Amino acid sequence: MNFDFDEWATLHQQNPAEFEKRRRAVMEDIIASAPMSDEAKQRIRTAVLAAPASSDPMENMMSAQRLMWQSFSELQGQMKELHVAQGQDGQISIRRTAVAQFTK
Repeated sequence: MNFDFDEWATLHQQNPAEFEKRRRAVMEDIIASAPMSDEAKQRIRTAVLAAPASSDPMENMMSAQRLMWQSFSELQGQMKELHVAQGQDGQISIRRTAVAQFTK
């Protein structure tokens, strides 16, 4: 894809609805052509395309961050279930790291 930032920026300023329509179409094309399972593609669609868009970039970023942490929490639960199914105690050792929490 040949991306012209100025063209997209102008479109966003002049016609936000058309910008969003085209953005979603481009994102769908990228997701559809990605070499991954249909389940993984659907999860990406949910995170990228179903998230409510805002004109505030910080709000968009915070929304994406919430979705990421929700997905991470679900993955932790699945890991715990796997450990229990394998006869382990269900305790998961996760290395903690500092994460910036954004607030508005």
